[in-house]
Amino acid sequence: MVHMLNSPSMALPMLSKFLTPLKNGVKSKGRGGVTWLCGYLIDKTTCLMKKLKYILVLILPLLLSGCVAEWRLGNKEDRIIGVWEIERAFYREYGDLFRENIIEFYNGDRIEFLPDYTAIYEDYPSGFLSFGDWELFLTSDRYSDDEDIDFFLDCYFYDNRGRFAFDLNGEATRLTWNRFNLRIPDRGGITILKMRKVN
Repeated sequence: MVHMLNSPSMALPMLSKFLTPLKNGVKSKGRGGVTWLCGYLIDKTTCLMKKLKYILVLILPLLLSGCVAEWRLGNKEDRIIGVWEIERAFYREYGDLFRENIIEFYNGDRIEFLPDYTAIYEDYPSGFLSFGDWELFLTSDRYSDDEDIDFFLDCYFYDNRGRFAFDLNGEATRLTWNRFNLRIPDRGGITILKMRKVN
């Protein structure tokens, strides 16, 4: 008998023999309580497993969407690393139909985004450098027809004494390997910086 229980192929039929009476509502001789308890647990487990399928159907899309979002964020971060030059700049006040060209404030300025999440802003033509930090956030997982407005770029820059100098915080749109737009809102309107990668 010990040899039979140690064999996996024989143990399952033996277990089935003791549990079968439970389904018919009959207790086996001398093992009624144990058989009933084992059968009850098996029935509950079977019921739980059936419900688990539906729970997984609900939870699995959420888990997959989180993985996709992380992959998209990492992909965009790889694209933004490098030296970018501001080639066009506009300002549009809220409610206005037309935007104002303000490139004279930014023309030739460059921003270098480094892999360690530090950044360098070079003012042209003075050559003055400001050092800072950058971070990219996933703010939305939606696409529109003309722009993929779903990433927010935070940049903070400091002077040579470590004091805060300025920031560039806004939506990073149309981010490709060579170009992207930075839309910076304020109380009066939106500044739009169009960037081109130079290195």
